[in-house]
Amino acid sequence: MKYIINIINIRRFGYAFLMTLPLWLVACGAGDSGDSAQEFDESLSSDTPFVYVQRSLSDTSEIAVASSIIDNGKTPLDMRSPYDFNSGAILNVQSSVSADARVIDILQPYFDSDSYDVKDLSISKDGRYLLFAAHGPLNSESHHSWNIYEYDFVNDALLRFIEDDQLANAGQDTSPAYGEDGKILFSSDRAAGTVASRMSESELEAIGCYKVASPEKPSLIHSMTRTGGDILQITDGENHDVKLATLTDGRIAFVRWSRSYEVLDNCAADIDTIAPASFIVEAGGLNAPAQWSDEIKCALSEPSELGPLFAKNHYTLFRINTDGTEMQQLYKTVTVAASDEEFLQLDKVVQGGGGQLLALIRHEFNQYSGGDILELQAPTDSGDVSTTIFANISPRSMTNDEINIYPNQLSEHGWYSALWPYRDGTNRLLVSWSQCLTEDEGVSSFCSDTDNSGDVDAQYGVWVFDPRNDTRLPVIRAKKNVIYTELAIALPNQSHFLPFDAFDAEYVDAPNDLGSIVCNDPGTQINPDTDGGTDGGTDGGTDGGTDGGTDGGTDGGTDGGTDGGTDGGTDGGTDGGTDGDTDGGTDGGTDGGTDGGTDGGTDGGTDGGTDGGTDGGTDGGTDGGTDGGTDGGADGGTDGGTENEVPVTEVTDICSGNSADYEIVNQARRLIFPEEQNTCDWGVNGNLSKLDLYFRARREQVLQINLPEGAVLCDMNLSSEANQDMFYDDHFLLTLNDVVFATTYDNFIPMLDSIGENNLPLYDWENIVANSWQVQDETDFCLGDSSVCSWPMSETQGSMTVSLGNRTVEEVMALDIQRNEHELQFVTTGDNNSTDCIHSEFKFDADIKYAVPTVIVP
Repeated sequence: MKYIINIINIRRFGYAFLMTLPLWLVACGAGDSGDSAQEFDESLSSDTPFVYVQRSLSDTSEIAVASSIIDNGKTPLDMRSPYDFNSGAILNVQSSVSADARVIDILQPYFDSDSYDVKDLSISKDGRYLLFAAHGPLNSESHHSWNIYEYDFVNDALLRFIEDDQLANAGQDTSPAYGEDGKILFSSDRAAGTVASRMSESELEAIGCYKVASPEKPSLIHSMTRTGGDILQITDGENHDVKLATLTDGRIAFVRWSRSYEVLDNCAADIDTIAPASFIVEAGGLNAPAQWSDEIKCALSEPSELGPLFAKNHYTLFRINTDGTEMQQLYKTVTVAASDEEFLQLDKVVQGGGGQLLALIRHEFNQYSGGDILELQAPTDSGDVSTTIFANISPRSMTNDEINIYPNQLSEHGWYSALWPYRDGTNRLLVSWSQCLTEDEGVSSFCSDTDNSGDVDAQYGVWVFDPRNDTRLPVIRAKKNVIYTELAIALPNQSHFLPFDAFDAEYVDAPNDLGSIVCNDPGTQINPDTDGGTDGGTDGGTDGGTDGGTDGGTDGGTDGGTDGGTDGGTDGGTDGGTDGDTDGGTDGGTDGGTDGGTDGGTDGGTDGGTDGGTDGGTDGGTDGGTDGGTDGGADGGTDGGTENEVPVTEVTDICSGNSADYEIVNQARRLIFPEEQNTCDWGVNGNLSKLDLYFRARREQVLQINLPEGAVLCDMNLSSEANQDMFYDDHFLLTLNDVVFATTYDNFIPMLDSIGENNLPLYDWENIVANSWQVQDETDFCLGDSSVCSWPMSETQGSMTVSLGNRTVEEVMALDIQRNEHELQFVTTGDNNSTDCIHSEFKFDADIKYAVPTVIVP
């Protein structure tokens, strides 16, 4: 097939006028540039490095034109592969914005060549490290694929995570992001989907279906350690999961690009002679362009055994934990219209300082290689899909001006080719921006409505852009035939959290639900990657096993693990063999039993259920995973239990004083939590950076209460010293053996896991950190009907009294009746200021009641 793509060449003009142009442009913003200049000086100080990828603008235009040429049966609708290699990029690290700043190409010495490519810049939470993907020269023995690298701004050191050359070049690795748990996440073709669950070509043909081959292997999310080990695939499908971005809360956002196909039955026989879209688009800004005619759709189709196939692109934004759990769909899927919207690409996704996701949107064949900057609003703010491009992701232009993004269009307000947010809580950005300029007799001037797009000269520079007052300040002056395709600033991440809820927080991953299968019979529904029951098995097994095993714990570990694994394997094998293959049961039983028996209670139920359900579901089918996980978790929970847990009634009997085997002892003790004068340890030991009205950091103090061997704690009353004034900031929690029995903020409780037969709230900082703090919902919490709690308000002086009540203490004691060393913990939290986590000395007179055995059996 041969098609013609009409791209108008770029004309080049003189440069002398542009040497002074950026200086007076600063005054062209809608606001006062003086304020922006002050903010600019504060944020990009003399010792703040920033990074940029520089390319030749003419080269990028040639790449765009070349990618439109039809060969090997591909059409211009094929999105560029994540693995495309275009040498000629330069990765520069500039030490500051000062005139004498050091600028170094950090990859040329590493590769010993200029023929490398680099993209996907990311910055660590503390601003010290640069993460990126790079590809060495094609003839390099050690660097002939895309790999993940890190640069240390402090030590000026460069690291490729996967040290071994053979392992490094065994896959194409791009789109890296930092995980909250120290892992490095990235997109890769290393596993190339889950082959075991796909239908064979012969099976498809037997039911009249046709598989449309992807132009490359799917690029899916993987994780690895900082040493390049433990590489694990965490998403699945025939789609591309790319453009990963670390969110402030530690989770990862990413774009899933997938395809579906429409069989065209009205294409003319001489389709080879029909020219596709001429790229004359009337729409401007975010307005949707006109739909293509059937003739153009036929010209952009690809041949198949079923006739011409017209490809449709689908984009979905997801959020996922760095361990691959709790995948959420942030927005409704964007299915692009059969128009020039097919050529638009969502690029450079990153979280902005205000919390929203930002992205660059551009047309693949725009000869100026630029587009517009989008801020993605809440899913409820989505526009009309018939009038707005990418409406389902609620796009809003951040540039305050209409940016025309289609080829052969003038854009009076220029184009943007790269962005990086300051991540300091404001919406300021570092951007690569080109004005729209024309030249007449050697004099450059701004574009106007009367100019022709063929007279335009695009020249990109790097600017500080403040959308609040529409001002731009120059950092790198615009240069002829230069474009900056990536930017990043070495500043810590202090962005707000995503300010809205996910479109579908309960999303069940169906990675190929849009499919790349076309059937003769429109009523035939084929979904090869999910037909085996991956999702049902994974979710059923994981949830059933995890919940059952965690709640039940371990009664010797062996029972929980053995029964969890046995039943999980048996049911997984039986049902799995019916629906899929017997590996579901074998893997379910082996993994469930081995892990359950080895790790014991909690791990027995969790691992038994998770492994049994996941393996059983993936290999064996929905029933294998569901039954394997359900039975594995149920038995793990029933037979399991914390080793020393007993019914609460047993503790109550002991503490009643009526047992001849125990003697009641009442004891008075003085308990002191020392004064804490230092604020929160921001950014270390599981704490995050400052952010108003979010739980970002805490301090923990623990007091030991040691009882005689075999003693059972029955009751505890704490009262502050008479006339003692106490002070704390912001909130606190009091725990006994990690069970929260008092706190100033009752909304902590739904965040926490529960334990025991009465669902006692179990303190874990990881469940609290990064959650928002609703001032209007501040209410005290005191565990148990028999407990009494009183304390002063935050940041005020007052006395405190806490009586746990015998029933509450008995419930805690029932979790581990043989425990003699008890921990009373005081936790203070903070969000953003210099007094957070500070508290005065807390002195308590403690009345402790416990029962000791009358006879100690050795």
